[in-house]
Amino acid sequence: MVKFTCNSCGERTKRIVNRLAYERGIVFMQCAGCLKHHKLVDNLGLVVKSDLRDTELNAAEKHKSPSQLSSERSSHSQHKPSKEPKENAIQVIKPIELYLRKCFKLMADGDRNKSLLALLKTMRVVLTLVLFLAMTLTVSTTPGKVNLLTLRKLALRNNHTCILVFGDSSVDPGNNNRLLTTFKGNFEPYGKNFFNGRPTGRFCNGRLPTDFIVEAIGFTKIILGFLDPHLKKENLLLGVSFASAASGYDDLTTNLTNVLFISKQLAYLKHYKLALKRIVAQVKAENIINNAIIMMSIGTNDFIQNYYLEPIRSKEFNVQQYTDYLIKCITRDIKDMHAIGGRLLTLVKIPP
Repeated sequence: MVKFTCNSCGERTKRIVNRLAYERGIVFMQCAGCLKHHKLVDNLGLVVKSDLRDTELNAAEKHKSPSQLSSERSSHSQHKPSKEPKENAIQVIKPIELYLRKCFKLMADGDRNKSLLALLKTMRVVLTLVLFLAMTLTVSTTPGKVNLLTLRKLALRNNHTCILVFGDSSVDPGNNNRLLTTFKGNFEPYGKNFFNGRPTGRFCNGRLPTDFIVEAIGFTKIILGFLDPHLKKENLLLGVSFASAASGYDDLTTNLTNVLFISKQLAYLKHYKLALKRIVAQVKAENIINNAIIMMSIGTNDFIQNYYLEPIRSKEFNVQQYTDYLIKCITRDIKDMHAIGGRLLTLVKIPP
C-alpha cells in the first residue's frame, strides 16, 4: 500500500502497488482528486521524453521525507526543458550494440531478469515508451480498465503520429496472405474471436497486441498490413504493419520460408513514405515518419526455425558467433531505418 499527496490538487490518495514494479520497474498512479496520472517511480529511467511537469507526485511517504519533497518541487518548477540534438545513426547504434551483447551474454548465463533490465535500458537511446506505459501502467479508478483519455492526451502531447510495425507472426496482420508461402494464418480456427469471426492472416484467435495498442492510443481499431488490398489513404496516415510471419533478422531464416526479408520490409517503408508525400506533401510526410512509434517484434525464428533446426548456421557458427552475427544484422537494419527517418524505436523479442 502506497499513500501520496497530489502536487496539483493536494488530494491524499491510497493505492495498492505491486512490490516488484515499485522496486524494479515504473509505476504511474491516478490521483483520486484531479484524476491525473502521476509518475511515482521510474527505476529504469525510461520516461525520458514525456512531459510530466504538471503531473509530478510528492512520492511515497515512507521513501522520502517532507524536506526532500519540498526541495524536489522547488527544483522541478525552475526547470525549463531544452531541445535535445537529434542523434545520428552511429550515436543510436553503438549503445544498442553494446547492450545487446550484454543481454545475450546474460541470457547465456541464465539471468533473465538482468538481461531484460539491460535490454530495456538500450531503448532509452531512441524511444519514449509511451505505448507500453499506456497499456500496462496507466490505470483508471475502475479496476482492470485503462484510462484511454489520459493515454491519448499523452500521445498527443508527445506528437506521436502513428505506429509502424516490422517483424514476424507476432505482429503480422495478414501480409503473408499476398505471398507464395505456406506460412499463413488465413484459415480457421484463426480469427474465431476477430470481428465477424473471420480469419485475416493474424496468427491468433482475435486481434494482435499492436491492434490493441493503436486502439488504446486512439488511432484506429486495427492496424492493417501494407500489402492489404483494402488499404486506403486514410489508413496510411494512422500507421501500417510491414511484418511477415516466419521472418527473421538473418536473411537465411527468411529464405527458408519464402517470406519478407527485413530489408524488404524496410523497402516497403520507403514506398510508404512516398505514398505519404503524395497525400500530405514532403514536410508533413517527414514529420509523420520522424514521430511514428516504430515496433520491431522479431528474432525468435532465427533460432527455432533456423539455427536449431537447419544444419547450416549451426555448422558455420557456434551460439556466441551466431549471436554476434545477428547483432550485426540488427545494427544494419536500425541504421537503414534511421536513414529513412525512423526515430522512435522499440525492439521486442530480443534476446530470443
